[in-house]
Amino acid sequence: MGEIETQHKRLDTDLCAIVIGRNGDSFCSYATDLLAGYDIKFIRCGDIYTAFAEFAANDFANVLIVGNLEQLSAEDGLFFRSIKKGGSFCCCFAGGGSAQMQKRVLLAEQAGSLVINQRAELEKIIARLNRSSNSFARDKFRTTKAERDALLGV
Repeated sequence: MGEIETQHKRLDTDLCAIVIGRNGDSFCSYATDLLAGYDIKFIRCGDIYTAFAEFAANDFANVLIVGNLEQLSAEDGLFFRSIKKGGSFCCCFAGGGSAQMQKRVLLAEQAGSLVINQRAELEKIIARLNRSSNSFARDKFRTTKAERDALLGV
């Protein structure tokens, strides 16, 4: 699966992600690599305004929003509140501890978003959401070499 190019086109999927970040953003590149590894469809948006449009145009049943806290907390946390109303899950990467960042963390947490400080935490979140979604996990029906050998009588 992987990245989907959309211009407000509906997606038919149980679990999808919107990754928000500018080109060259290392956290967003890390997130898209993880999502592709789990075979989860995702949309990459350069900013929250594009993400708002995609989110509004799609009727997502189960969506994970991923991005840097600094960008997602723009407009005094309006994005967080909007996502919460839509029933989606938002995961933000903070990676800092300034006073301004603490205010942003509070905005995110008050809206039910998860704030992480280490990139590696994202993989645990994606794995958990992937298992709990109604979609078929890529590895669910994959057979091991021993199982294939047994089926083939080798």
